[in-house]
Amino acid sequence: MYRLERTSNGVVTILLKSSSQQPLIFDSYETAKAFASKMNSHLLKNSSRWEVMPYH
Repeated sequence: MYRLERTSNGVVTILLKSSSQQPLIFDSYETAKAFASKMNSHLLKNSSRWEVMPYH
């Protein structure tokens, strides 16, 4: 399972589900990567990018 996170100025942000405030979990790496790509396409060029991380 995978989650998305990004680091900005040494602060790690984990993508949460708005309804439960729990991490948004993806079953497959491919799905997580596609979601991250979609999110990153809306960020400014010099913003930190969402990255796929294993969820333990």
